[in-house]
Amino acid sequence: MSEASGQPPPNGPSRLKLILVIIVALLAIVVAAHAVAAAVAPPRVAIWTIEREPLLYTVVASGRVEARRAIPVIVLAEGPVLTVEVEEGDTVSAGVVLMTVDSAVASALRASTTADVARAEARLIEIKNQGQALARARLRQASVELANARRNVERMKTMSSLGAVPTKALEDAEAALASAEERQSSASLELQATEPNGSRSASLAADLAVARAAFVEANLALTRTAVRSPMRAVVLRRMIDPGAIVRPGDSVLQLLPLGDTYIGMDVDERAAAELRVGQSATAVADAVPEQPFSADVVRLSPSVDPERGTLGVRLRIPSPPSFLRPNMTVSVTVEARRSTGGFAVPAAAVLTESGHSFVHVVRDGRIERIPVRVGMRSSTRTEVFARLADGDSVVVGDVPSSRVGAEVQATPWSPTAVYDPASGGLKIPFH
Repeated sequence: MSEASGQPPPNGPSRLKLILVIIVALLAIVVAAHAVAAAVAPPRVAIWTIEREPLLYTVVASGRVEARRAIPVIVLAEGPVLTVEVEEGDTVSAGVVLMTVDSAVASALRASTTADVARAEARLIEIKNQGQALARARLRQASVELANARRNVERMKTMSSLGAVPTKALEDAEAALASAEERQSSASLELQATEPNGSRSASLAADLAVARAAFVEANLALTRTAVRSPMRAVVLRRMIDPGAIVRPGDSVLQLLPLGDTYIGMDVDERAAAELRVGQSATAVADAVPEQPFSADVVRLSPSVDPERGTLGVRLRIPSPPSFLRPNMTVSVTVEARRSTGGFAVPAAAVLTESGHSFVHVVRDGRIERIPVRVGMRSSTRTEVFARLADGDSVVVGDVPSSRVGAEVQATPWSPTAVYDPASGGLKIPFH
């Protein structure tokens, strides 16, 4: 025992209890301080920092790669096959000769019709150049003879009345006049026939047209003896060999066209108004989802399927990837509309009250309500037009009217943020 204090010193257990009491008291003070701070701290809100970016309206649907159909090659000539220039599996270009048919008969026919055309042209030229001149000369001669015959008849009539000539002389003069009139009429008709619109010229022109038509047909028949590929394609089947006899209508080869690849799909009729020919799209094959490729809308069905309520859409793939196969299933996203006039904000940031839309913005640590006009909408974004600027912090989610103007703590928005009524703010999961 200490004589100075008059009190016995605390033993070991008592000192330990005292230390524990002090620690507990300090912890209680810290907890209470945190509770008070939490009670008076501003609530947290989730914000989205806006910037002007395009808002896209897309139409998404599934479709299939269209399978190309094999086309038959039909021969239009008749005769023995001379050559077959291709084998199965060959790739041919448009216009390449695939096979030939003996052209001896067709060549002879073209030569004959060529001569017929030349003769018809010569006759028409002759009637235009010489026939008209001869006809005019004959008409002039006939006109002179007619004038002389008329004068002779008048003279014979005078002399017959005086008894200077017998009656038979007058009769002979009148007969000569009738003959001259007939010759003059015939010469006039001949001249008319040789005019460009005359019957003789028309007949020769018709003969020339017939000859030329026969030549065109003969030339076409000769052309048909060389069978050409109508497009770039692969030869699937060869059903003919040299020496075989073919007739018009025989199928001799099968070709698989090469070129543009297409996707066929059906979209919900509610999206029909958004689709246009020429719109761009992105397609992804279900079998190779990591390699998207481009496509363009080239055709919209003129009507909606009444049973399924869908619209048929055809898209062209300008650069088909090598892995693409006919009938593959693909997912297609068509960019239907694009807007760049407003601000794209999370859909949950746009609120409506009494028919008026608005957003909340955090400025200087306090909430402000900003009226907005709503534009395009997508599943996750809404376009708004308002007194906003790049860098503004838009609150995502509902905020009670009582909080407008109040101080808040801003936290970057997460899609899973929810409003917490107990704290008057938003619960923000942190990752």
